[in-house]
Amino acid sequence: MGAFGFEAMPQLETQRLVLREINPAADLQALYDLFADDRVAMSTDTGPFTEMREAQEVMDWFGALFTSHQGLRWAITMREGDGSMIGTCGFNIWNRRNNSAEIGYDLNPEYWGRGIALEAVEAMIAWGFENMELNRIQADVMAHNDRSARVLEKLGFSHEGVQRQGGYWRDEYHDLHYFGLLRDGSR
Repeated sequence: MGAFGFEAMPQLETQRLVLREINPAADLQALYDLFADDRVAMSTDTGPFTEMREAQEVMDWFGALFTSHQGLRWAITMREGDGSMIGTCGFNIWNRRNNSAEIGYDLNPEYWGRGIALEAVEAMIAWGFENMELNRIQADVMAHNDRSARVLEKLGFSHEGVQRQGGYWRDEYHDLHYFGLLRDGSR
């Protein structure tokens, strides 16, 4: 058994989705396309991509999360379909000492407004509480990203505050809204 308690990346399934291991060869173009889209990139500290090497760097980081036992990142795919990656989600930072983790997720805009991010994140956090023995899951969201904030609120996350100019990318500072969810559901 590995440091996670399992050797291979787990696969999660929901009614409409399969969260599977990211395949560096098969998913690289989809990852590039995802973060080359300014609608996605404007709410992340990644992108917009203009070169494939940028996608490869993020792909390498996703792989390193798992191999270093610091986190996990899944490819989001539709259960009914060809298995193509339409987004990613995962635990970007796992603090074992505090039994907490920070999550991140992104989705191809073609799939926005269908509850897919909600379904993927719900499966991911349930898995994290059960298998990573987390007590707290947190997320930070850029001030303008109302869609992401709504996903978190629907899942029971509490808005815990704003870190003014807490992020810096794309040559500017960004306010970050912090959300947290406790295992016991208390607010």
